[in-house]
Amino acid sequence: MATRLLLGGTIPAIAVVMGWGLVAAGIGPRFGPPLAFFTAIVAASVIGLTGLWTLPLVSRSRATRIVIVSLVVVLSLPGLLASAVVSCQFANNLRLNRFANQIRALLPTDAVIEKADLRVSVITGNGDHCDFQAYFLVSGLTKTQLLQQLEGGSPLKPAMPGGTGQLLSLEVLEVPGAPGRLRIGTIDSPYPAGLDLRCT
Repeated sequence: MATRLLLGGTIPAIAVVMGWGLVAAGIGPRFGPPLAFFTAIVAASVIGLTGLWTLPLVSRSRATRIVIVSLVVVLSLPGLLASAVVSCQFANNLRLNRFANQIRALLPTDAVIEKADLRVSVITGNGDHCDFQAYFLVSGLTKTQLLQQLEGGSPLKPAMPGGTGQLLSLEVLEVPGAPGRLRIGTIDSPYPAGLDLRCT
């Protein structure tokens, strides 16, 4: 009996501590990297699985099992919340990449992309919404040449449904102190923040 209690209580307890610890690590500066949240999801899964697997080791009492299942569910909530956050961030990252690829496709073949500045964050306004920013630092042609080649190009589709509905226009800016380099791109906003913590 003692061995059953030890195995049945220790394994879920370790999993719970790991899950909460990893979630705490994930809410560091600016809510931490997505990898920490992903790890918390794995830990939450471990909590649930070990809790269910070890139920027969703890007790044959139905009441005891109900209590354990309830505790497992409650203590798994941080991991489940982290799962939702990661899913929302992952979806917005996909939207950002699709949005940025539209701009890439409009660039002439002789334009050299030196750097990409892609962000989902609060860039305009006071928060509680998502802005999708896609800018590229390019070289290999002048501002006039780039503007001429962009004329008549396909209009940009919004990053996701639910925006302002305004037509998006590209900015072409000369970079101070960097002769021969241009910054091209735009910001599409605002969109509901949802569970993307970068947009709070």
